[in-house]
Amino acid sequence: MVCRTDPDAPPESGISVIAVHGPAEGIVLDHAIDSVGHRAHLQPQFRLNDVHTPADHLIGPRGGGKALAEACFTGTAPIVGIFAVGLMRAAFDCALNFTKTEKRGGVAPIISHQAVGYALADAKMAIEAVRSLSLRAAHAFDKTGTRRAGTGAARKGVRVGDSGARDLGPYARRRDRQLRSHAAAWRPAR
Repeated sequence: MVCRTDPDAPPESGISVIAVHGPAEGIVLDHAIDSVGHRAHLQPQFRLNDVHTPADHLIGPRGGGKALAEACFTGTAPIVGIFAVGLMRAAFDCALNFTKTEKRGGVAPIISHQAVGYALADAKMAIEAVRSLSLRAAHAFDKTGTRRAGTGAARKGVRVGDSGARDLGPYARRRDRQLRSHAAAWRPAR
C-alpha cells in the first residue's frame, strides 16, 4: 500500500510503501470503481480503520515510496501509448465507416466533403504519430530504462477520440456505436 507515513513532510519524502497482509481487521472495502475502459483489473476504493502492521513490512526506505511507485510505472508508459493507438484506430474506423455511409440529406456520402476529409486525415496523422512515439518510447525503455512518450500518446488518443465524437455529433453518442466509449476509456481522472 502506498501511503503517507509523515504528514508533516513534503509528498516526495513523506510517502512510503507498506505491505499490509489481508484480509485484516480494519480494511474496509467501500465499493469497486466501475471503470469504462479498464476491465482487466480491479479498482477498489477502500479505507483503513486502525490497521496496524509490523515495522518490518515497510518496503524500501521510509519516505522512499514516491520513487518506488514511479519506478513501478516506468515500463508501462509505452504500453499505454500502444493501447491509445488501438483505441484511436477503432475510433477512426468507426468515423471512417460513418462518413462512407452517411449522406446527411445529400446525394453523396459526407466523406466527399473536403472538411470531413481533412478531419480524417488529421486523425490518421495523429494515429501514426502516436504509433511512432510509442514505439520509440518502448525502444528507449529497452535501452535505457526511461519512459518518454506513453502518457503523451494517451493524451493524443483522447483528443482524437473526442474530436471524432464531436465531428460525428449525436451519432457518436448512440448506444449501438462505440466511438464515445473509445474516447472515454482514456480520459484522465479528474
